[in-house]
Amino acid sequence: MATQKYGDGSVYEGGLVDGKRQGYAVMKHANGTFTEGYYYNDKQEGNGIWHMADGRMVYTSWLNNVCHGVGQIHTPGKRDIPKDIMYVNGKSQNVPTNHYDSGNVLKNSTYDGGFRIYHRGMCAFILETPSATIFFDWNQGIIPKIREDKPVYALFSHVHLDHFSAESVAALLTLPSIEKIIIGSDETGPDAALVTDAINRIRTLVSPADMDDIIVAKYSQRGISFNYSGLNIYYLMATDLGLAYCVQIDGKTFYHSGDLANWGQTDLFERFISDLRGLSIDYAMITADCFDGTNKGLITLDKYNSVAKIKCFTPCHFWLDYKAGYRMLTRSPALMKKAIAPGLDTTIAVGNLPLFGFYKLPIDGSKARFDKAPLNFYQK
Repeated sequence: MATQKYGDGSVYEGGLVDGKRQGYAVMKHANGTFTEGYYYNDKQEGNGIWHMADGRMVYTSWLNNVCHGVGQIHTPGKRDIPKDIMYVNGKSQNVPTNHYDSGNVLKNSTYDGGFRIYHRGMCAFILETPSATIFFDWNQGIIPKIREDKPVYALFSHVHLDHFSAESVAALLTLPSIEKIIIGSDETGPDAALVTDAINRIRTLVSPADMDDIIVAKYSQRGISFNYSGLNIYYLMATDLGLAYCVQIDGKTFYHSGDLANWGQTDLFERFISDLRGLSIDYAMITADCFDGTNKGLITLDKYNSVAKIKCFTPCHFWLDYKAGYRMLTRSPALMKKAIAPGLDTTIAVGNLPLFGFYKLPIDGSKARFDKAPLNFYQK
């Protein structure tokens, strides 16, 4: 650990590589605030926490030394749902209200079968089937109104902040129809302590009885099928922390990748993804970011579609750079024909966080065409 002091009164405490700030660090400011997070090539990048002078904590991300991305404001000692925030290139933005198809989700409303998907950004999804509602990696805390006449499950692939928050778990546990919350872990890896910290944080927000609804899923349970009232769940190992999930319900198979992607460890990725070989998947949610300018996202999608029989999928984990996702998919017409985009409004054109739509997807794949998706989020 090195210490550097600056003329404005700020103090850097963290790693240095060739004289440049790099690795985990704390930056203390003269006004009493401080940030903790990661630096790369002398710039703060990625997820971190901005600690305010009044004790509030802003969970957000940085790009080129400025806040950039969605996040939350947490107030210590309060059990309310944290406030959503958003930054674009260091400037705060208004966060759009969640839009949800209330005509289909209110109690006793008509439900015409099939399945429906709602994308909250990053890897956060709600999947509604005729007999259940399933949350995946719901890290933003705010929960749209959902149907109350069917059980609710929540699956978290792992506890990194772009996939998980303890406050989201606490909010989900308030739902009357919640059945189980499953949190993926790595009981042997270097990040295992993060899961312990996350569980301890949840304990401070909920009652002891609520903890009975939480299951910590482990790498060692890979390939085991768990059944919860007709919902079958298979755990798969991920190339980052935690798990990926294969879910079977109502005669359909769904897949959420978590962070099972090709991050550069090609051999490891191909070994883990082999568990999907030959499997028929009706709809997949696949991490395929390409913000680093490489073709890792495309390699990931190609491999998934060559190993499994995927009828349609939504690529995710793009942070706010949806146009990069579009450019990536244009290099593969075959993948674009299967890609289903979440519904967004046109604010994406000016770089704001878009509104996410909720709509029916074609479950047979026959209409799963990129250029036919409602309110295509890859529009230029």
